[in-house]
Amino acid sequence: IFEAIFKLLEAQCALRPMLFIVEDTHWIDPSTQEFLEQLIPQLRRLRVLLIVAARPSFAADWSGHPHVTTLMLNRLSRSDSVAMIRNVTAGKSLPDEVVAQIIERTDGIPLFVEELTKTVLESELLIEEEDQYILGGTLSDLAIPNSLQDSLMARLDKLAPVKEVAQLASVIGRTFSEQLLAAVSPLNDEQLANSLDELINSELIFKSGLPPNVVYEFKHALVQRAAYTSLLKSTRHRHHLRIAETLEESFANLVETEPEILAHHYTGADIFDKAAIFWKKAGQRASTRWAYKEATGHLEHGLEVIEKLSQSDEKAALEIELLTELVAGQRILDRFDAALKTLDRAEEIATQYDRFEDLALIHYYRGSIYFPLGNIEGCLAEHELARQNARKANSPENEARALSGLADANFLRGRLISANAHFGECLSLIQENNLTWNISTNLAMYGHTKLYLLDLENGLNDNQEAIKIALTTNNQRGEMIARGSCCAKILFDMARYDEAQAQCEQALEIAQRLSAHRFEPVNNVILAKIHALRGDVGKAIQIAEEGVETSRNTAFHYTGPMALGALATVLTDTNLIYQAFAEAEETLKEDCVGHNYLWFYRDAIEVCLRLEDWDTLEKYAQAAVDYTQVEPLPWMNILVDRGRALSAYYQNPKDKKSLENLAEIKSNLLAANFISILPAVEEALET
Repeated sequence: IFEAIFKLLEAQCALRPMLFIVEDTHWIDPSTQEFLEQLIPQLRRLRVLLIVAARPSFAADWSGHPHVTTLMLNRLSRSDSVAMIRNVTAGKSLPDEVVAQIIERTDGIPLFVEELTKTVLESELLIEEEDQYILGGTLSDLAIPNSLQDSLMARLDKLAPVKEVAQLASVIGRTFSEQLLAAVSPLNDEQLANSLDELINSELIFKSGLPPNVVYEFKHALVQRAAYTSLLKSTRHRHHLRIAETLEESFANLVETEPEILAHHYTGADIFDKAAIFWKKAGQRASTRWAYKEATGHLEHGLEVIEKLSQSDEKAALEIELLTELVAGQRILDRFDAALKTLDRAEEIATQYDRFEDLALIHYYRGSIYFPLGNIEGCLAEHELARQNARKANSPENEARALSGLADANFLRGRLISANAHFGECLSLIQENNLTWNISTNLAMYGHTKLYLLDLENGLNDNQEAIKIALTTNNQRGEMIARGSCCAKILFDMARYDEAQAQCEQALEIAQRLSAHRFEPVNNVILAKIHALRGDVGKAIQIAEEGVETSRNTAFHYTGPMALGALATVLTDTNLIYQAFAEAEETLKEDCVGHNYLWFYRDAIEVCLRLEDWDTLEKYAQAAVDYTQVEPLPWMNILVDRGRALSAYYQNPKDKKSLENLAEIKSNLLAANFISILPAVEEALET
């Protein structure tokens, strides 16, 4: 959707300069805010003037852009207020003392100036003449409201019984359809039409659209709020219930596409069980559209209302559903601390009611969160508990999840052979039981682990198939992982740099769209190296630095050392290189995701070859061997052997043993199609 709007805007502003206005931004929804965050950086190249209006309390992340200007709007001056009053009176003058009272009480607030002037005009103590209004009595007899709320209510009170239509409409919302209002109103069609016309003539609501899709909107949110708050609480509850039931009975499409509206009305009616169900549906629907910020908001509303229900098996089941759905969104948004607290609450309820299938999912999610945090033992333990509970519940799908989690846990601690085996078991279980759960991500990781077994061709095939499945199932997160975290690495090592770059760029675009920022540095690592290989060192350094900075802002133990290693490979300043080495080493002393060790040691060995720092090279080569000693990896072994052989050769070019080793390494690299590290070997052999 964002891409379509960008293209439409780009096409329009190519024809003529465009004015793009966003009103009431203090009430902005997360998706619209995300759209603006993506649009604003692009405005520097477009003929578009974007005006975003908001209250002073609204804070925007984009205010730091050099092409963004913030203007604070002061309240209206006296002369501006007078001009606005004359505009409302169609140029006819009001008595000076009335104007003075309006200006004093409205304090330069435009809406209040307009509304209070209309209240005065609608009073019976002003007499209209040809070019002016005069007082029909003393000013003390004219009750001029002291607040905007009072002014709006005074205008509504004068419209009784039309006021009741405005009140009912206000319960529907600031915008309301004629169809829905007619369905819930006790008035007949003619009475309702007359009432709406009167509200339009009073400029309290506006009308748009054609039958049968006529829509009305309150002039301002404060007008709707005034009408809504004037209702007794019991009346509001009754209206909300009537609206919710009517929607459910007669507006099936809206129930399907906007369940949050029913959730809102059932919440307003204090029907908390149905409200929670519809908040859950709203969260699930938002999740399927990858709108995770909206999804978490809906689910949090559901948890708020469910607290008002008494304890029961049904409440426990629904609360666990809400909590686990919430965790799914929090995890993708990298809100790890909040997600762990949510899981603690879910586990407490599931344990109390012996809900083993729920416990399997809860432990799986906790293990999945421990993964990017680098908590190796916790990750393994949680996924093992997930498998045990899945078997108790006889749930193949949750057992497949647990196997995937165990594979991730072994990936986390650098046991790539075990990880490959668990991913294989997971995929077999999925196939045997005709499951559809997350095939693309598991197949991508299965292919990714084959890289470290030097089975690059089969690994690439798995990832290409995973991308196809992800596209077919609209699994954007799976597509992101298959493209960037997995496929691009294999293509890079096969020296298919153009293809690797394309995969990284697509993965980055998805990561930014999903706000899954912790996945961005994996792509920065590959892109930086590709730009360096092409001689664009400045661009390479910029991309590598972005990778390090993003790692700092998300989960440094997930990608930090890897990003620092890539930065070291493209830097030209020796001092900065060793600073990157030192920070990475310190971070690797703590628990980090396994790919950090593998890729940092690889890059450090490569940089040391360039710097002819043989002692440091050997230190990193031995560290790589030590890290993989439990499960030696062919990929890491050949990198270490190559680094040591080149080190020996450069220190003594006449050493026949090192040349023999390099010849054997070349043969093995060609056999595996591991081409990216071949040039230095060939150069040594040719000289």
